[in-house]
Amino acid sequence: MAVTRRRSYVDKMRVLRRLSTEELLTAWGRHEALGRFRDEVPPDILRLIEEDGSEGRRHALAHGNFKRAPVIAAINAARPTLCVEVEVTAEDLPLLHVMCLPTDPPRLLADHAEALLTHPGPEGDYVRELAAGEAPVAGPFVAVARTVPGPITILDGVHRGSAWVGHLRAGRLYPLTVAVILTLHRTQFESEQEP
Repeated sequence: MAVTRRRSYVDKMRVLRRLSTEELLTAWGRHEALGRFRDEVPPDILRLIEEDGSEGRRHALAHGNFKRAPVIAAINAARPTLCVEVEVTAEDLPLLHVMCLPTDPPRLLADHAEALLTHPGPEGDYVRELAAGEAPVAGPFVAVARTVPGPITILDGVHRGSAWVGHLRAGRLYPLTVAVILTLHRTQFESEQEP
């Protein structure tokens, strides 16, 4: 399936490159293993993943496939056709959604970010800490869509994406790189009401 460029009032999103599913899942698994699941990975495997050699990438892929199996299954059920890496900017915010239940109304990343940035609990603390950092927010971000330029629904990276919105609101303008899996159908993590 070819990547379609639909003309709209927002046409800033640009495709950087095509990704293989294995490449995406390996980067995602590496990010998860070195991040939130670090304490669950045996030290010798963690070292290999950190070194990022062929054996480390194999372990990162296995880790991603295991830890994100329900999300991967939902993507597969939606019949993926292509995976691309896109660059999104502040102008693309009207096309960026966050995952939700199919029966929920669509939720824009910008609205979700505002809620998290003011949330008094641990989630809000985490997003505010990221937004206060000097370093630009980095991926991997995993999203789904029917077409590029979207709308796009972020499945992984919602908190980091919210911190990016915090940076944008503070005048720190820079693009995000997002891996977008194009699917024929919506996943169970997308609103049925999205266009």
